[in-house]
Amino acid sequence: DPIRTAIRIALLTRTCGISPAPTTSYTVDVLTRRIAASSRAVTHRTDPTSTSPAGACALQPLVEACTAGGNVGLLDGLFGGSRRRAAVRSAIAAAEGASGLDAALSALAPLAARDRAEALCQLADHLRREDALDAARTALTHALELDPDCRGAIERLVAVESELGDLGAALAASSRLVELVPGALEPVCHHAALLLAAGLPAEALATVEASPYAAEPIVALKRGEALLALDRKEEALELLDAVRDHYDHELRAGLASREDWQHLRDLHEEASRLADTARAELHGRETLVIQPAAAGKPDG
Repeated sequence: DPIRTAIRIALLTRTCGISPAPTTSYTVDVLTRRIAASSRAVTHRTDPTSTSPAGACALQPLVEACTAGGNVGLLDGLFGGSRRRAAVRSAIAAAEGASGLDAALSALAPLAARDRAEALCQLADHLRREDALDAARTALTHALELDPDCRGAIERLVAVESELGDLGAALAASSRLVELVPGALEPVCHHAALLLAAGLPAEALATVEASPYAAEPIVALKRGEALLALDRKEEALELLDAVRDHYDHELRAGLASREDWQHLRDLHEEASRLADTARAELHGRETLVIQPAAAGKPDG
């Protein structure tokens, strides 16, 4: 496995004299990109354990990630340690026993705080699969007490609160996630969707317009939905037609994988539904037949 080989070399290099830079808040995304870049470079060498200058250059991005972000615990959090995995297995077994969640939490108690937070997220995944949503919420609450900035715990809490039907709690967690990773696309979309579901289109519009991804089609789709809810139908229709045309082009290009194609189709159908609603409210329902025919597109 070139990635694991690269990590071992980088960590050995670090313990042999590379001084760590001041700690910065490297995200998992940043580390993943750097590790992927390093692994691609390593796979082009016949001897990935080489200590030659060329080998060192190939691994330099990963070494920088280790030293800047920059500790063994963070890399262990990315790939998982055997001790944590064993603790999670014990916690899951305990959760299924008579003592339930209390025993599961006790099984994770020996772990360090950040490892325990990650383990609690994995326990919550199991509990959620078992439809034990209240227990999953408790596990995630404990995880955030240990690591308030644990992105995985917050993301899971948004989903659990939504499934429990507590829209206010889901919105609170979602808002925290947007604050935590303001440069991420998916949290903005999910937060806007929750705001729209809560009947807060003005807040949803403000969220997407403040995002650096406001021009992305998936974000523009939420913006169009918010505009429609705010009775700004002309603006909504123009935007939603453009989004629908974009996804129509992507689908016709036929370059997406099967999974991505289905996702694109779902987005296309959503844009079409909203655009048709805006057009019907503006011009009457007869335009829903005339307009697609005039554009040379199949109706529906």
